[in-house]
Amino acid sequence: MACGEDYDAPEWDSLLDQLDFNNSKTLVTENSSYAERGMTEIGLRSSSNSSSFKFEEGAAMIGGGYGQNDNVNCPAYPGPTMCCQAWNRSLTYKLGRSMGNDMNASGTDGIFSPNCNLHRSTYGGRNCGYQSEDPILSGRYVSEIIKGISIYGRITFVKHFVANDQDFNRMANMSWMTEQTFRELYLRSFEEAVKNGGTVGIMTSFNRVGGIWAGGNEALIQGVLRREWGFKGQIITDMTENGQNMDIGFSFRCGGNINLIQQSHTEAAAIETVAKTPIRVQYRMREAMHQIAYSFAHAMWRNATHNASADPSEVIVSIPPKNNYLWWQPAIISIDGFAFAGLIIGAAAAVLTIRTTLKYKEEEEEPANE
Repeated sequence: MACGEDYDAPEWDSLLDQLDFNNSKTLVTENSSYAERGMTEIGLRSSSNSSSFKFEEGAAMIGGGYGQNDNVNCPAYPGPTMCCQAWNRSLTYKLGRSMGNDMNASGTDGIFSPNCNLHRSTYGGRNCGYQSEDPILSGRYVSEIIKGISIYGRITFVKHFVANDQDFNRMANMSWMTEQTFRELYLRSFEEAVKNGGTVGIMTSFNRVGGIWAGGNEALIQGVLRREWGFKGQIITDMTENGQNMDIGFSFRCGGNINLIQQSHTEAAAIETVAKTPIRVQYRMREAMHQIAYSFAHAMWRNATHNASADPSEVIVSIPPKNNYLWWQPAIISIDGFAFAGLIIGAAAAVLTIRTTLKYKEEEEEPANE
């Protein structure tokens, strides 16, 4: 448990010594969209005992067509914009606990949520997933969601870091502003999530801050996020669909850990390019694995800390995901299919009968007319 509480605990050295460099490189460069490889060498695997950690979007519900648990039947919640208007921290914390419970029941290890971006414009394409135009209100809301989820031993990847406040041309958009504006508005809600909420996951954004992609911006990731705010967890990119704008080599060198969606050979080769300086890349790889492992260990530690002081009725334990297979669902689908096929066949037969009848009538009428 010392490793989960303290990033600098001496026990980490013996654990990290057991990791293989090539397996670590695979973990950094080759992940499917909603699954992250575990670290089987040190026994780090998902809550459902799978070799990969399972993630969901999670802005308003767990499951629902995105991620690894498409068939999970979890409740849908009101959108963050509406929930935020309650101005009620305890209620927001309960919402986070409910979402954590859904994650526990569905075997979901992390969610790409909550969102810390702002309502910069009424035409923002993702406004439905953001809380407010006020960074303080947004940050306080997000912090309570994180706290509620974290006691279940689950991870939140707060997104999109940073200034991702428009969807139009989002992969090439350059955000320019003064440092005061940047810190007081666009960074503030993320700062709340890290310092007050205690998130151990961050997702970077598509856009560029100034002329540099946010996910590969050393001033942001190392300077602000890790050094100023003391963030020790893992950083994942948003979906790296465009290797020209989102170079995972930059992300890795600047303090990032994981890329979302498997890369092509050309893009994955960015890590190979860095490997030309083996001492540096080995140190950075070890540091990246440390940050990833710590994020999961810290989530487990927060669950254990909660359980240690909780009433017996409030103790939270991981439960195996339920099998949502219901025998009557495929039966009804089959009946519907047969009924629809019968309807089509019946309609075709009716049309054919009518046409045949009309043809015979025409043939009978022709001799009479002659």
